[in-house]
Amino acid sequence: MQLKNFNSLEERLNKLVASLEKLNNKNKQISQGQAEVSSKVSEYQKERQNLTQELEKIKLAKNKAENQYKNQKGQIKRRIESLLSKLEVLEK
Repeated sequence: MQLKNFNSLEERLNKLVASLEKLNNKNKQISQGQAEVSSKVSEYQKERQNLTQELEKIKLAKNKAENQYKNQKGQIKRRIESLLSKLEVLEK
């Protein structure tokens, strides 16, 4: 009778160990998945920061180009006005 009880207990312990091993493996998979997700999030954040910096550089370049255009437009306008005033003097 004791041997039968021992065998039953051994069988239940073996099932418990198998269940624990499955849980341990599942836990490892989840941990690996979390590490992968964390790595991807970190990569995404770095890429976002790089893109934000690039956007700021582009904005600065755009503003600089717009200012140069306005300055050149003003210079051209003044030169045209100067030439027109010289033409008016010549016409008189």
